[in-house]
Amino acid sequence: MNQYENRPSLIESEPPPDIYGMFLKFLRSVASVAGVIAIILGISYAFSLLGLIRSNITSPDTAGPLIQEWAEQFGGSDLQVMIGEQNVPLALIFAIVFVGGGAFVLAWLSLALVVVGSRVLSWTLTDRAAIQKILTHTFGPAPQTPQIQQNTRAEKGRGTQHILPE
Repeated sequence: MNQYENRPSLIESEPPPDIYGMFLKFLRSVASVAGVIAIILGISYAFSLLGLIRSNITSPDTAGPLIQEWAEQFGGSDLQVMIGEQNVPLALIFAIVFVGGGAFVLAWLSLALVVVGSRVLSWTLTDRAAIQKILTHTFGPAPQTPQIQQNTRAEKGRGTQHILPE
């Protein structure tokens, strides 16, 4: 009798590794990390943008050169409109709108990063069955919608000739 006959072989006792399942778990973890990175980047960009806006509001002398440089790009003192007796510099107005619009777009993009990151985390990390069990345990089963009773004239024994109530 061979000493190895009574021992179960490793091939028979252990199922083969699930490569597809391991790959899906790896993809979920990579997507989760990407979602967290997107949230952190979005929050970081939002804070830096808000800090920049705050510094320019509290000390307008730092924002002045930026606005003047953009006004020069839009035409400088050559781009003016005469309204009544006064010249209005349109280049300065265009520069303010351009810089403000750029700040708005950057704020929107940083918010979009946070939203995308949170959606990725929601898609990859939520276990819908577990959430449903928690909600059922906490709030009870979902109420069943009542069956709508149809009270038609035909069911009450009246014909459908009468449109107006009696």
